[in-house]
Amino acid sequence: MARKQSIAILPHLIDAGGDVRKKWCIEYSFRNPTTGNMKRFRNYAAFTNIDNAKKRYAIAAELISELSSKIKTGWSPFNEGEKEKRYIYEDELTYSAIAVNYGKLKDSIKTVRFYLSDFLSLKKAEVNAKSY
Repeated sequence: MARKQSIAILPHLIDAGGDVRKKWCIEYSFRNPTTGNMKRFRNYAAFTNIDNAKKRYAIAAELISELSSKIKTGWSPFNEGEKEKRYIYEDELTYSAIAVNYGKLKDSIKTVRFYLSDFLSLKKAEVNAKSY
């Protein structure tokens, strides 16, 4: 049995061993709904102008808590703006096409119940009203 695939990996800090001279970033991953592959996102912009390690750790804690809460409420970087509307629209089109095909298929397949019902309605017309 296959393992359940995670949708997201929560954000964490990459602090380059605490060295302020190197690039720091917040990293998180999301599963792309169209391809099914995980895509990594890194945020370097928050740490570019800060030279103090304590300030960087404080900003990182704020950003991590903010991103984590957004992810836990259902936010996805792939569902922003027009993309979200497009996915919803495509899903609705797919569902309506399946529903139409299922309705046609259901009407075209004749079961035993259909034939029995048809037979009983014919017999009911032939027999006296008080005899059945």
